[in-house]
Amino acid sequence: MMIQDVSRVLLGGLLFTASLVKVCQPEQFTRVVVSYGIVPEPWVLPVSMGLPFVEMILGSLLVFGFCQGFALSATALLSTGALVALVQGVGVVCLLQRTLELGRRYDSLHMVWHAMFASLALGLLIRELATRPPASRATSPP
Repeated sequence: MMIQDVSRVLLGGLLFTASLVKVCQPEQFTRVVVSYGIVPEPWVLPVSMGLPFVEMILGSLLVFGFCQGFALSATALLSTGALVALVQGVGVVCLLQRTLELGRRYDSLHMVWHAMFASLALGLLIRELATRPPASRATSPP
């Protein structure tokens, strides 16, 4: 197994695990979605109920190696969006922050976490696209 495969499985496993925490604590995750302040009020409940399942599906796709380009793109987009919100100073109250009672000192760690997560997803996506044969060569007859 190559390093990018291990990284992809690790990323998918982390994403899947994070989704399980959100599924098991739906009320708390709804508060997290509200704290981001970027989801319009009528969409808070659908987003807070649906996003964990989207993450679960993306994590599963990454672990099993299906639709890697799509799964990596979506994962990078989600993590980059969270990172941008954190950098802009959105007062996000993360489930892990509540669970470990880390308080305000967790903000920097949260940003680093999302930066690493997004960087890994983007790096794997670039690697995936670089090693994929061009469509014109893949479909043209010999």
